[in-house]
Amino acid sequence: MSSCGGAGKGRNGDRDSEPRGRAARFSRRRTVPPLRTGQPSPPGWTDELALPLSDRHFYLDTGIFHSLAGVDESVRDTLIAYVDQHEHNDTILREVLTQQLEPLYSLRLDILKLTQERERRACRLSGDLNSIETIRNELIADAQLRHPNKTVSPSRRDHGGEAELIHLAERHEPKGALASNDAGASAVAKKHNVESFHFVHLVRAAVVNGLSAADGLTVAQKGLKVSKLAAAEKARTCNHNWLTGQSVGNS
Repeated sequence: MSSCGGAGKGRNGDRDSEPRGRAARFSRRRTVPPLRTGQPSPPGWTDELALPLSDRHFYLDTGIFHSLAGVDESVRDTLIAYVDQHEHNDTILREVLTQQLEPLYSLRLDILKLTQERERRACRLSGDLNSIETIRNELIADAQLRHPNKTVSPSRRDHGGEAELIHLAERHEPKGALASNDAGASAVAKKHNVESFHFVHLVRAAVVNGLSAADGLTVAQKGLKVSKLAAAEKARTCNHNWLTGQSVGNS
């Protein structure tokens, strides 16, 4: 499926021009699925991935940028090293640039500069609008099940970026991975055999490689103020044993 091989750092190489056009067409044709009831699938995050994933393609959801913006500058570079060689995506770039929430709003250009220095160019993957739409509807359905008391109806723009990332990761051979703090995105990604991890996995990688567990807990708390983890996952991972690698198990 994937038409690009090794990593190409930075944004100056040939990049797929398709995502920009795909996103534009996609936004015009989206439909809003009906409301769903029932139980959501469990989150799909895995603890088995060794960061950084330098040997495979993976994507960063917008929540990861919120988390990176929330931590102190002194540790930000350390954490960004664990997303080295993530794949560029125009849709997520636009989401980051148009964010209105602080602190990412004020730091978005600085964060993007740091992450773009470590990204690989986008691969030329043929996108399937129908497949992206199907995944988006799965994400909306999951959100409705996960947050049954939320009264706001899904909009035509909801979950478009996540759907595109899952679709692109699925198109790679071997399949790519997704970095996302969103439980629903991780659950839907798992249905498509796409592995996922979240911000606190980056923190754990830093702790295993020298950051103190106490500092790691502080970093995790700061990084999750805007882009939050589900309560159960936060309790499972934001503790000394898990951060130091003494307690490892999938969500």
